[in-house]
Amino acid sequence: MLKLHGWKHKQIIALTRGVVDDNFTGYTDAFAQTAWRGFAPLVGAANVTTGDYMSSTAAGSYLWSYGCGGGWWSGANGIGTTTDFANLNAASLLIGGT
Repeated sequence: MLKLHGWKHKQIIALTRGVVDDNFTGYTDAFAQTAWRGFAPLVGAANVTTGDYMSSTAAGSYLWSYGCGGGWWSGANGIGTTTDFANLNAASLLIGGT
């Protein structure tokens, strides 16, 4: 609830950009196409990049992020586990943008 409150009151500000981590690149289904097609109109095509989900979101702020990979109940290959997300302190990176 604290992150939502901070976002609504402009205490948390994310940079207008997006990151996509597609770990299904060998498939013809193009799972990440929704991210590529959806983020570009929102932040500009030049502001959408590809990168490792955890290291990218830990190193800088993103208004939008997307990750996909083969998974199980508590994680996704190439993205992270529930524990990884719990330990990621992205909110502190978003305050004022980085």
